Amino acid sequence: MLAKSRNGALAANLDEVEIGIRPEHIRLAGPDEPKATMKGTTSIVEQLGNTTFLHVDTPSSQLIVEADGVLQIASGASVGLAIDASHAHVFGANGEVA
Repeated sequence: MLAKSRNGALAANLDEVEIGIRPEHIRLAGPDEPKATMKGTTSIVEQLGNTTFLHVDTPSSQLIVEADGVLQIASGASVGLAIDASHAHVFGANGEVA
């Protein structure tokens, strides 16, 4: 598989890649909203003042989402996740940025 590197150039063939994204670059969406690129289930909801951290189990892995404010959401809730791909980092099997 060919992948684009962070500067837009085509990287070498990558059979295995890992995508990294920071919690602040993932937004909550309704599970059936078109902008939701993934679906998941909340496992932990941490209310920390003006910020809420959600641990969301998805088919590929657990993701942490940072949301502004106090959310009325409980563990076990189905959510959609909208990922801002412009902030995603692609790593090759060797752990280096592709």
